[in-house]
Amino acid sequence: MVVPLYPPTPAGGLERQAHLLAKTLLGMGHDVAVVSADGAAWLAPVRDTVEGVHVSRHARSLWYRGTGLRATASIAAWLIRRRSEVDVLHIHNISRLGAWLVTLARALGIPTLLKVPNVNPLGISNTLHLTGGRLW
Repeated sequence: MVVPLYPPTPAGGLERQAHLLAKTLLGMGHDVAVVSADGAAWLAPVRDTVEGVHVSRHARSLWYRGTGLRATASIAAWLIRRRSEVDVLHIHNISRLGAWLVTLARALGIPTLLKVPNVNPLGISNTLHLTGGRLW
């Protein structure tokens, strides 16, 4: 699962949804790994376990303020290295990084699920005007 921010204690709605989904899937016996840029949680460990959920934070950049080239490259490298272990890539937010990862996952033959939020600034109504927004 790719989530833009995954602080030590998920506090925002998007992070709480992703964390609840990850914990539920773990409880059902699935292996779950959360991959995140650390954004606002810059003091969090690079590798962490939050209530049983394994988290890998990448690039230590402010991903939510733009594409975050370092985060994109780091997470793409993580996905390429683990492609044989990934059954489904769940991207828990629409973003430029998400678009790159969907493209990469498709090239690697990894099924992808994209969860589109309906909140500002990345909500459905606010992304329709962006380049490619109607295609997402």
